Amino acid sequence: MISTQFLCTLGDDPTIKDVNGTQVAEFRGAIDIYDPSAKQRRPQWVTVTVWGGRAETVAQWLHKGSQCMVIGSLVVREYETRDGRPGFSVEVKASAVEFTRGGDQRSDNGRDNDRSGQGGGGWGGNQRNGGGNSG
Repeated sequence: MISTQFLCTLGDDPTIKDVNGTQVAEFRGAIDIYDPSAKQRRPQWVTVTVWGGRAETVAQWLHKGSQCMVIGSLVVREYETRDGRPGFSVEVKASAVEFTRGGDQRSDNGRDNDRSGQGGGGWGGNQRNGGGNSG
């Protein structure tokens, strides 16, 4: 499996669903990529899946425009297109997500939850400063 780490901006609110009793959150994130042929930056979109209790945390804290650091593994799926040609999709199965200060950090009730001064928060992996609280 190929490990990856990147900073992205959510293109929409995460969706959450139940898969055989396990919560799964999914979101599309834009990674800022420099295109040397066009001499400009452009977004590269990636689908991120988050499993278990972490899915609920992502759905609660991240929204369209939020920025986060994703750490996970690339999952490549092959399929056949409608016209019979081979196709593939790439997604990242997140093992950790670190919430950053960029974008709209609000809860479902619309209150401002900008946690500036608290280290950004997040879950999974090796969280800095004991789970996101700076000190």
